[in-house]
Amino acid sequence: MSATDLSTDAPGTGEAAGPFLRTSASDGDVPTRWVTEPAGALQGVRVLELGTLIAGPFCGRLLADHGADVIKIEAPDRPDPLRVWGQAEQDGHHFFWTVHARNKRCITLDLRRDEGRELFLRLVDTADVVVESFRPGTLERWGLGYDTLSARNPGLILARVSGYGQTGPHAQRPGYASVAEAVGGMRHLNGFPGGPPPRAALSIGDSLGGMFAMQGVLTALYARTLPGGPQQGRGQVVDVALSEACLAMLESVIPDYSATGHVRGPSGTRLDKLAPSNLYRCADDRWLIIAANQDTVFARLCAAMGRDDLVSDPRFATHVARGEHQDEIDAIVADWAARFDARHLHEGSRGGRRRRRPRGHRRRSRGEPAVPGQEHARAAPR
Repeated sequence: MSATDLSTDAPGTGEAAGPFLRTSASDGDVPTRWVTEPAGALQGVRVLELGTLIAGPFCGRLLADHGADVIKIEAPDRPDPLRVWGQAEQDGHHFFWTVHARNKRCITLDLRRDEGRELFLRLVDTADVVVESFRPGTLERWGLGYDTLSARNPGLILARVSGYGQTGPHAQRPGYASVAEAVGGMRHLNGFPGGPPPRAALSIGDSLGGMFAMQGVLTALYARTLPGGPQQGRGQVVDVALSEACLAMLESVIPDYSATGHVRGPSGTRLDKLAPSNLYRCADDRWLIIAANQDTVFARLCAAMGRDDLVSDPRFATHVARGEHQDEIDAIVADWAARFDARHLHEGSRGGRRRRRPRGHRRRSRGEPAVPGQEHARAAPR
């Protein structure tokens, strides 16, 4: 297979062609029942994905989910570590890799050698987007900076994902999602007051960076086609920092402090001033999430509890009042929830539209889907 073959062949086809460009194991070692046919608004958009691990590949995965033709490029001697990461595997295959490599074609290409760079540039000629997650300056050292790429393909969009952005005093620092979550302030807000700042059991910082990169790519694609716009027919660079992606999630934390000096801190299982919206232990020792902080929803919850008097109680009559008396209303709801099994309360809520749901568990009865009502997750054909 040559670089030009990739402009016409179908996903998953092609054969090995020397040490610089060959089909990789993503096509051959994934059982066919795990392969889905991409379809969506991005059909016809070609993406070259460089880099490893989560943030850049997550951006590529999202683009592929919407129909883009994503070609993942790995170094011949250094495959993406995600191939062997993850907590579960089957027959030597790791599902962490399956998730992030889905709907992509994979090749190996040595960008440190002249032959590999030339093949990559031939691919660039046919591409719409390049996604890379190397340390800033790596592409430039290889002679593959945006000036070189855009000279060959003026419409090319280059999405660059790194820990701290392409410029600035920390640009050369390695980027890790766990550190970015701390730098961006997310870790400070997680956990319980007085306790350590834990992480979620997921790579949130990486995923946020990948999502912002995908949004930037979509914006740049739109700008490229906007008649009379400053970028009509031309690509641009999308510069995403994991630390800034985390910072963007902080809602009003910064202006709260800037304007009033208020420092938000961790609040455990609830958000301060939003009540009742918390975890409540039921009679069967399962936890139930009840979210009824909106006034109309709170009224329905009161009716279900047989406590219509709470609706007119000055302490609880409005969203703001309940926020000021959060501990009191939480205690009332907790006492009520403790009298029933979680499933009883959950099933009873369906008719009255109250937001109550048992905390998710991997073992579900009656075939209940993990994400009810969604058509995005479905079993692939065997």
